[in-house]
Amino acid sequence: MYYRRLIKLNKRTHRPPNLSFQQKKEIRTYYKSLGYKNIKTDYHEYYIGFNGKFSVKYIPEDIFHPIIAPAFNNQRQWPALLDKNLLDRIFVNIKQPKCVIKNMNGFYYSNGMQITQDEAINICSNSSFLVIKPSIDSGGGTGVVGFSLKNKNTDYKGLSLKEVMNLYSKDFIIQEVLIQHSEMKKLNESSVNTIRLLSFLKEGQVHILASVVRIGGTNSFVDSASMGGISCGINDDGFLNQTGYYKSGQNKVETDTGIKLDKFKIPAYQNVVNLVKDTHFKIPYFRLVAWDVAIDEDEEPVLIEYNTYRMGISSLQIAYGPFKEEFVDELLKKGRSN
Repeated sequence: MYYRRLIKLNKRTHRPPNLSFQQKKEIRTYYKSLGYKNIKTDYHEYYIGFNGKFSVKYIPEDIFHPIIAPAFNNQRQWPALLDKNLLDRIFVNIKQPKCVIKNMNGFYYSNGMQITQDEAINICSNSSFLVIKPSIDSGGGTGVVGFSLKNKNTDYKGLSLKEVMNLYSKDFIIQEVLIQHSEMKKLNESSVNTIRLLSFLKEGQVHILASVVRIGGTNSFVDSASMGGISCGINDDGFLNQTGYYKSGQNKVETDTGIKLDKFKIPAYQNVVNLVKDTHFKIPYFRLVAWDVAIDEDEEPVLIEYNTYRMGISSLQIAYGPFKEEFVDELLKKGRSN
C-alpha cells in the first residue's frame, strides 16, 4: 500500500524518536474501541516526532485516504467539480484570482468563449506578470509557475509563452498574480502565502478541523511545504503557533524574514473562516474539504482552490496538531462503518 511505503520512507529520512510502550498501547486501545484492529503507530510516531504533541487522535494517512475520505467525499460521481477552470462558475460572487485564459481538454477559453492558442497568447500579452498551473489533479505546488512576460516571451527557462503553454498540453489555467496583504507579504515576499483550512460539513453546519498558514521559502514563488516552505498552525483567534515546520523536519520559530511566528496574527482571519464555512455549503457532495485562501491588499479573503483528495493531512497535523478532537471519533466511526 502506497501510504505504508510512504511512512516507512519518511521515518527512515527523519528518524523520529520511538514512542513508549505505554503510548503505543494507548493509541491501539483507542483505535480498537472504534473498530480498528492491529493499527500501526508509525504515523503517530512521525507526527509526534515533529511537534512533540502526544495524542491518540492523530489520523494516519493509511486510514484517512482509503477509509475515511471515501466515506465522506463522493469524488467518483463529481470529478468535474474539482477542475480549477470551473471554480468561478461554481463559486459565483466569491473573490478569486483574476482568470486570463483557461485550457479545458485542450480547448482555449477567454470570458467563456472558445478561442485559438494564438488568440490566447495575444490576450496574455496584455499582462506583464502571470501564473500558470494545472487545473486537474494537481497539488503540493506541482506545476505552478509564475513568469514575467514581454513581447510574448517569458523569463521562465527562456521559453516563449507558446512553449510554456505547450509544456502543459491541456487542462491548465492562467491567472493574474494576486497582490497579497502587506502583513502576509512580511512572511515571505516572493510567494503568495496562503491559509489552508480543513472543513467538515455536518448536519447543516461547517466546522473547521484544522488551520495552518503556508509560508514560501526565500525566493520561492509557491508556498507549499513540499517546495521548501513552512507550515504553521493557526489558533482560533488568528494568532500563529510558536513553531513552524519544514517538510525536512527542521522547525522554525521565525520566518526567513525575521518575523516571530507566535507574535504574528493573520489579518481578517475570521473573514477567512466565514468564507470557508459559507462556501462549503455550495459543494455538499464533499463533506471533508481542504481550502486554500489568500488575503488580498484590501484585506479580503480570496479563494485559490479547494481539495477533496490531496488534503495534506500530514502537514496539517504536524503544524496544527490533532484535528479538533470532538470530531475525530465521528470521522473514524463513519469510515469504519462505510
